[in-house]
Amino acid sequence: YISDTITVETWIDVRATININGFINVVEFTIHVIPIQTVTIAEFLAGVENVPYRLEVVVILAMSTQMDGTHILADETGYLLCAKPFEFVAGDKVILIGSRTIHDGAILLWDDTEWIETVSIDNPSPIAPVSHTVDSFNLISIEDPLNWGMYVELTGYVGEAQDIGYLLTDTLGASDFAGIVSMSSEALTILYDHLHLKVVIKGFLLPNFDGDETEPDRMLVFEAYDNPIHLVSTTDQEKIDELIALGTHFLEGQMWYPYDYVEIEEEMPALGATIVWAITSDNASVYDALLGRFNDVSEIEVVAFEATITVGSLTVVHTFNLTVNPYPVTTIFDFRMMDDFEVVKLHGVIIEEVANLGYILQDSSGMIMIKGYHDLQVGWEITIFGHKDSYNNICWLSGYSTPSQYNVINTGVSFTVPVTPMTLQDIGDITPYTEHPMVYTTIRGRLYYSSADEFYYLTDGVTDVYIYHANFGAQNTLQAFEGQDVEIKVYLNDYNSHFLGENWSVIFMGKPGDIQAIPFTDAEILEMMYDYVHFDLDHVYVENKIKMFSPAHPIYGGTIELALNGLNAEYAYIFENQFAITDIPGDLWIELEITITKGAETMTFVLSVEVLADDGLPVEPFIPGMMGSIPGEPPAAAFGTFGGLIIEEIERHNVFMGEGTEMIVNMSFPDASSLGADHVTLQYYDYSLSTWFDYMYAGVPLITSGDNFSLSFNGPMTLRLITSGVLTGNLTSNVVEVQYTNVDTYFAGWSLDESVYLTGIMFPYVGHGIFIEDVTVFDTDGVEVIGGISYQWYRLNPNTFETILIPGETNQLYITTIADLGYYLMVKVTGDEITVGGYMQIMSMNPVQLLNKGIVTDIDGAGFTLSMEYDVTMADMANLKIYNQDYLEIVGINIIPTADPAIYEIELDMLGATELHLELMTPTWMLGQKMFEYLMPGITVPLI
Repeated sequence: YISDTITVETWIDVRATININGFINVVEFTIHVIPIQTVTIAEFLAGVENVPYRLEVVVILAMSTQMDGTHILADETGYLLCAKPFEFVAGDKVILIGSRTIHDGAILLWDDTEWIETVSIDNPSPIAPVSHTVDSFNLISIEDPLNWGMYVELTGYVGEAQDIGYLLTDTLGASDFAGIVSMSSEALTILYDHLHLKVVIKGFLLPNFDGDETEPDRMLVFEAYDNPIHLVSTTDQEKIDELIALGTHFLEGQMWYPYDYVEIEEEMPALGATIVWAITSDNASVYDALLGRFNDVSEIEVVAFEATITVGSLTVVHTFNLTVNPYPVTTIFDFRMMDDFEVVKLHGVIIEEVANLGYILQDSSGMIMIKGYHDLQVGWEITIFGHKDSYNNICWLSGYSTPSQYNVINTGVSFTVPVTPMTLQDIGDITPYTEHPMVYTTIRGRLYYSSADEFYYLTDGVTDVYIYHANFGAQNTLQAFEGQDVEIKVYLNDYNSHFLGENWSVIFMGKPGDIQAIPFTDAEILEMMYDYVHFDLDHVYVENKIKMFSPAHPIYGGTIELALNGLNAEYAYIFENQFAITDIPGDLWIELEITITKGAETMTFVLSVEVLADDGLPVEPFIPGMMGSIPGEPPAAAFGTFGGLIIEEIERHNVFMGEGTEMIVNMSFPDASSLGADHVTLQYYDYSLSTWFDYMYAGVPLITSGDNFSLSFNGPMTLRLITSGVLTGNLTSNVVEVQYTNVDTYFAGWSLDESVYLTGIMFPYVGHGIFIEDVTVFDTDGVEVIGGISYQWYRLNPNTFETILIPGETNQLYITTIADLGYYLMVKVTGDEITVGGYMQIMSMNPVQLLNKGIVTDIDGAGFTLSMEYDVTMADMANLKIYNQDYLEIVGINIIPTADPAIYEIELDMLGATELHLELMTPTWMLGQKMFEYLMPGITVPLI
């Protein structure tokens, strides 16, 4: 080791005596020591930018894995930031070589810095910290990068905050603070040990680099280096006085309430203090010493906590008087008006236990759900503590945080629950997501079961109510009444999202007499039909639109008839169960004369509906079969063949190893497993011998079980694939032609848009548009080539992959027609063989399909009529699938043709169904409907 104290050029003579097995040899040599020439930090800061300097410095802050590797270095002349991460330890004296760099205004060592050596370790800071108060620390200009890394010393109280960890304040509880950041567990332990004590703390000023404007713009970085913290209190008396001041602030200075926990320390190691506590007031029972919290009080209580404090040889006895304030009893009505998370004390009787939800508490002003409490019993009179919580439109007393206690006053208390009769329509009229009282009510309707979520619902055809069964007994009771009209007693709960959508929920307890089967009279059903008609028809309409209405109530039948005998009848028409608006001169009202009948009961009334003018095209009545027959499917592949081989790009690239370029052909095809094969072999056609040969690669036939090849060719080729391992015989693919190009370009990108915005018709239906754009071409030097390409659209048979040129379609936009039905669309982007060579072929995502618009009419309990725009064969109708509201398939449907090939009668069991979903898809068309101006697959038929 050569001392680093050498400051001038020095020669050191060395004599070495070497003894090897008795043979002694003496060697003399001279060590030439050239002292390291370093600059000070002050010289570095005043130096020339981007010039390397050698520095010998002490690391006073080392954060190699945090803060992007920021270190703070110092010598007797100042401090400096180093932004390159090194595995330094605070106190290391190191020699570095680095350039003077300015970044964001800060002069620092950047990422070209080299760590030459560590000279020594455990060195104190060569600079003294600058003393500040918290206020003066926060006034230092953090916008000036010269202040970044400043070594400071602050006096204040150590505190803690949820978001930033630890902080320092000038006085206990002050709002102005300096945020403290520590990166080591040792430093965090030091801060924890000094929590709430007045200290002198050393650290480093750095900006908040994450840019969060909600956080302080600066931080005090604190690490366990150079005696970083010490107490302001030094004598035993000063330490005891500080403890008394802490107790006065945190114990006597706080408002205490029942069930608050009192944190009292029995020792303070940082002060060397021990504390013995005793309750000296007569009301000691107010404090539960075992649990460390206050009990309930009915009036203000002052509890005397006597502390015997010992520090060193000094002992002082001091009494802290803690004031405990009672919670006033709040009524449930007033509780509902409170803000969330407010703590409250309620007094009432437990009237119900609801499995998985909680309990229902009742007082003279109402009822409320309580959650988070255990082992309560129905009939208990209690006082109970908790806080208000709510979601959407319902509130409850929550026991999931402190305080969550209750006191039992009486047991076996008798109670009555007032019943407030309501109709389902009354419940449906309550504004969703608004606060409402919990009520006990009777409601009437049809009870049905949803297998999707395994819950029961009550409905009148308009309003669905989700029934929460409070226990298994309640569930079994509901099961016994499934599918019947019932009167049921329930608690109104909340409006929320359930499996079948958003609706109100009620709680069913399942007690004797809580549910009974009832018959509805024709007059009562007529009232429900009246509500249903308004639900179905009372809307704002737009001209040139068709409204499908139900000719009967979906549950109770009857008849619903519409007539146009009143105001502005000339602007509307009725066709079967369609109500349609024609062109109108402006916004207006139309009167509908509606007659509803159930048995001997009949009601006729007028419903006025508003119609808004629209610029859309007139809508004609739906006429089944109006579009004629659907064109046939594309030809199938011949026996023993398959389609799927396509050339995606022909282009040239630089040779991977060596000089020059080569033509690359990228092709894709179905993977072998989808063809039932082990692998496929690429073959080429030899025109001189008029036969096919396997394409050889590295001396063997080129095979793959995958779905693509990327190959280099030196000329034109005719290619196909042949399968191997197919049990029924090998299959051959369609044939493709490789055209040769010697123009050194390649295709680098493209975009194919099939969105509805092109024509207003959704993909993949006839009439939708396809737009090719953003075609990018580069030469093999990486320079973009502009122009030199043309477009041509083709139909591509999905079965054979035969391509059919579409005459005249050479633009970027192509709009599909009925002739494309069942075919893929393909655009071929071809180079002019002058500036761009080769070509690229891009397919549409799916074959073009026809959406056969349909309507459902004449719905009754046994089925309905399905009418379509196009004629349909019975073979295609066999693909019809019908699902209920839970998307469970309804099996056993019977499809009956009529004299019109566009109309079919559908018989099925709709018991329990509230909605039907019809799906029918063939290779060329699918059943659908027009919704929100767009063609949509499938038909949805609401039954209620």
